[in-house]
Amino acid sequence: MLLIALLVVPLVTAVVCRLLYRRQHVIEWANAIGSALTFLVAGIAVVDVARSGAQRDPTGLLYVDAPSAVMLGTITVVGLAASLVSIGYLRRDLGAGHVLMDAGGWAGTTSASTSSSGRCWQRSRSTTWPALG
Repeated sequence: MLLIALLVVPLVTAVVCRLLYRRQHVIEWANAIGSALTFLVAGIAVVDVARSGAQRDPTGLLYVDAPSAVMLGTITVVGLAASLVSIGYLRRDLGAGHVLMDAGGWAGTTSASTSSSGRCWQRSRSTTWPALG
């Protein structure tokens, strides 16, 4: 369930930011809170892997071992830092419709937690797509 939450939080954050695209202050807070929650969930997953070994979700699609946990930690730390630093940029980019920042975070966490190298490649390619607006 934890691995699924790791993917749901940034996706929900992106959707919330998109739905509230006219409320700049709310988007700033939603983006920061979503990134912090993603970081928290990833931190819990990293600790679980460190204590108990590799983790797999009930469907078998998601799998996190020690190298994946390192990647999750790195991706979410950078994502949280970027989210906090980008508040000023969000104000400027709001007019251009670029509010799906957390879609990149979703693709990054998905890439680091998939159980198949083919799926990992697909997810990593999705991080190169332009922002949807």
